[in-house]
Amino acid sequence: MPERSAVTWSSMVSGYVQNNLYEEALMLFHRAQKVGLQQTQFTLSSAVSACASLSALIEGNQIHAVLLRTGFCLNAFVSASLIDMYAKCGSIEDAYLVFSVVKDRNVVLS
Repeated sequence: MPERSAVTWSSMVSGYVQNNLYEEALMLFHRAQKVGLQQTQFTLSSAVSACASLSALIEGNQIHAVLLRTGFCLNAFVSASLIDMYAKCGSIEDAYLVFSVVKDRNVVLS
């Protein structure tokens, strides 16, 4: 594609995750960061899901830090991905901490 937007990058990262290509999803996510792409909540959530599937706690923590800086952690969709990632990585305390700070819980987070 001659021009790539946040939507196309996000779609590709999500597509990799949906097809169980987690390492490829994270590599593409990092490429997007290197080119200076403004990350969206959807791209970050997909990257967190890839970390969950790979049990990549350190990388998940790094993405969580990006989420905190951008303010996307307050989003229920992103919070659900973080809770899932921490739980799958065996960090139940961190999963509970994320759960406890979510103010607007929906069906997914209740």
